[in-house]
Amino acid sequence: MRFSSYFFSLIAPVLTLVSVGDVVAQGKEEIPKNPSVQISQALGERILKLGTFGSDVRELQERLRELGYYGGEIGEDYNSSTEAAVIRFQTNKGLQVDGIAGPNTLEALVNHGEVPYVVVIPGSNQELEARVNETLQTPPEAFLADSRRGKYVHAGAFQNRAMAESRSYFLRAQGFDARVAYKP
Repeated sequence: MRFSSYFFSLIAPVLTLVSVGDVVAQGKEEIPKNPSVQISQALGERILKLGTFGSDVRELQERLRELGYYGGEIGEDYNSSTEAAVIRFQTNKGLQVDGIAGPNTLEALVNHGEVPYVVVIPGSNQELEARVNETLQTPPEAFLADSRRGKYVHAGAFQNRAMAESRSYFLRAQGFDARVAYKP
């Protein structure tokens, strides 16, 4: 007993871990345990809509890209591409579809799980994108995107491979060169 008290008194000043909600504090540096904490803090409380500028717009675009909804340029301008991505996200999540990233949309973005499987169709023209959207017969879901392997039409993002393969098979049956990519 005496040894453990002595040992603890030696190491306590060196390394103290204190759990505070979703953050672990080590000295003065905070290390997030949950990436949604970072996203939530970065997006903040502001309502984001067409014409809004700021770093929170950049964070919104990055999060939408991670989830497979945004294929445009990352910047600080809430432009029509950002609005279209928000509309796709809102539609898929059953939220009010208005293209505005308000409290409900931002909360859904923060709490949304990762969707690593993406149905891709190699190519980079808007005609191909339009044909895919017409074939899917849903609110515009496909969009042009770019990855380290080249340009493609993003035809949907899914949490599991089986669902992505199902969409890919459907599109192949319609004559598209669709395939599943993991985090393109």
